[in-house]
Amino acid sequence: MEEHYLMSRKELERATYMGMVLKGSITLKEASEILRISYRHSKRILKRFRQEEERGLIHRSRGRRSPKRIDDYLRDKIASLYKENYSDFSISLFKEKLFLIHNITLSRETIRTILKEYGVYKSRKARRNSKSVHVFRERKRHAGELIQVDGSTHRWLEDRCKDKFTLMGYIDDATGEIFAKFYDYEGVYSFLDSFLEFVKINGLPKSIYTDRHSTYKTTRKPTIQEELKNKRPATQVERILKRVGVELIHAYSPQAKGRIERLFKTLQDRLIKEMRLKGIKTKEEANCFLKEYIPLFNKQFAKQPKSNISLFKKLDKDFDYEWEFALESQRNINNDYTIRYKGRLFQIKDVFSVRRKQKVLIKESIYGPIRVFYKDRELQIEEVNKKETSSICKISLNHSFISSSFEQKEKEK
Repeated sequence: MEEHYLMSRKELERATYMGMVLKGSITLKEASEILRISYRHSKRILKRFRQEEERGLIHRSRGRRSPKRIDDYLRDKIASLYKENYSDFSISLFKEKLFLIHNITLSRETIRTILKEYGVYKSRKARRNSKSVHVFRERKRHAGELIQVDGSTHRWLEDRCKDKFTLMGYIDDATGEIFAKFYDYEGVYSFLDSFLEFVKINGLPKSIYTDRHSTYKTTRKPTIQEELKNKRPATQVERILKRVGVELIHAYSPQAKGRIERLFKTLQDRLIKEMRLKGIKTKEEANCFLKEYIPLFNKQFAKQPKSNISLFKKLDKDFDYEWEFALESQRNINNDYTIRYKGRLFQIKDVFSVRRKQKVLIKESIYGPIRVFYKDRELQIEEVNKKETSSICKISLNHSFISSSFEQKEKEK
């Protein structure tokens, strides 16, 4: 039976010139120069060609099992684990889980090769839009110089929970350190609550970079008062950040805040799978898990900034976080000395210190409490129901003569 064997192009070339040497067409020295090998090595090749013909030029290890080859049992185990438990994991994340959970240490490329041989892994093709060109921007030099903020609404808990959640994400442009927390939606409360926690941990950053979501930038037309004062309409977030000395910068495209966009892509790959392994089913459990996951993530992926000087501003211990980050609105005092705010009715207790139809400043904490100020003085208020409005009217009528006299005197002055 005739034996078949494969030869490489280099081996076929050597067989051709060694045959010409044996026929006397060229000398061995000429063959070594053509093949670009030493004369000494060409003598060894010619000797093997004389003894075994073409087969003698084939590499001796071809067809043999490598002594460094991974055991078939381990290869089967790796392929089975990936297929059954980690089928949508990236190679890098799967490598980490093999080490942390299954105590298997292999290189990334070795794992990739095994999975491809078993046909359980398909490489991801990078999608690039050749039409869009974006200028590269270097990282900022200082920690706290620029913080990119955004929200990502996604099925973070997959089929274990029917609801979608929004992950409010923060990433330092200089270091890549992150902070995140889950909410039901992206809005004023979600931003202020997450920003307050971020500030408690790190301090106030110099600037924040967000998109043009209605939470951060309004499309409302300016009022007459704003036009007279040459002011543009501002959101609650813009007013609060200006009050605490943080610059708010708006991005005009997703690519402009590419660092936070790439973070969400990474978390939608890694974080989802980590929570799946932990069996997390609620938003509260997910937020508890983030407290232990984020420090590990930062330790693995954060970078050293170019400058050792941090621009985070540490706040005093007596800094009133709750009311410095409170929402502010203006309302008019009704004839019965009540104030309506977001469908709620409040009775002013010290009616002798205010005048009807005057404006008051309402401060609402993100945790719920409400305070009312009139000319920089806090008023005593009490929330009442609609059924109690009749009694309120009686109280206001009893004081109507006194208050009208008070108002008349004020006008005369």
